[in-house]
Amino acid sequence: MAWYCKGGNSPRTASNFKQNVKPVCITGTGDQKWYECYNRRAVDRHNRYRIIHGTDATGFSVDEAAAKAIQKMLDANNSMLNRLDRPAQFQNCGQNKFEGSTTFEVLATHEATDGWYGGKKHYNFGAGKPTSTTSKVSALQFTQMVWKGAAGKKVGFGVKDRVVYAWYCAAGNTPDTAAAFKDNVFPAGSPAQCVDDTVNVCYNKKAVLAHNDARERHGSPNLTYNRAIAKAAQAELVKALGACGAGATFTGTTTVSRPYKY
Repeated sequence: MAWYCKGGNSPRTASNFKQNVKPVCITGTGDQKWYECYNRRAVDRHNRYRIIHGTDATGFSVDEAAAKAIQKMLDANNSMLNRLDRPAQFQNCGQNKFEGSTTFEVLATHEATDGWYGGKKHYNFGAGKPTSTTSKVSALQFTQMVWKGAAGKKVGFGVKDRVVYAWYCAAGNTPDTAAAFKDNVFPAGSPAQCVDDTVNVCYNKKAVLAHNDARERHGSPNLTYNRAIAKAAQAELVKALGACGAGATFTGTTTVSRPYKY
């Protein structure tokens, strides 16, 4: 039970509700409207999955222009975004669509991204293709997310009611050949592209994302990965392990139980 001692929902008029109940993290109005916070969270979630599949350490970044273009089309009641109706610069972008349970669940959770990732169960990594024609759409939503050839590119998201669209610029899933899919989609745990000059970039990226999840809950700005600091920390760790031997435990700013193996 919860008691709210300055009651909401009163008076029960449309004008009062519009004044006191605002959408989740909308930035801008009209043609400039987009769900900024949702876009940043969704991109972070995508990048987690890309790291898990050894796709790349660079990751996606938010495509604000694409997010605004999607939102404009959705707000014009285009629930089905036809490729030919897109602005010219986005016509070659890949697209994922998700229909969630409620508007709140879509905006407040990772329902869409996790739903697309769930298509992994319909993808045959060894064959480089979906497991069946009936599950092809679901499988290709997953492969679009983790496509290696899209490394370092941008993605934008639009939301209306319980529907989410994502545009991936550049597109994955092309060319549509088994060889291309094998070269661009890897099983979870694949180590590809993680280690750069002694630094495990994938681990660093995952750690920064986890930190930023916690910082967001406390209203703190995001951290960013710094390669020079990571390289210096790795060198210090290797030096300490060399001096004290494998299996040593340190106290202070870093605790290590065993040397990290790539």
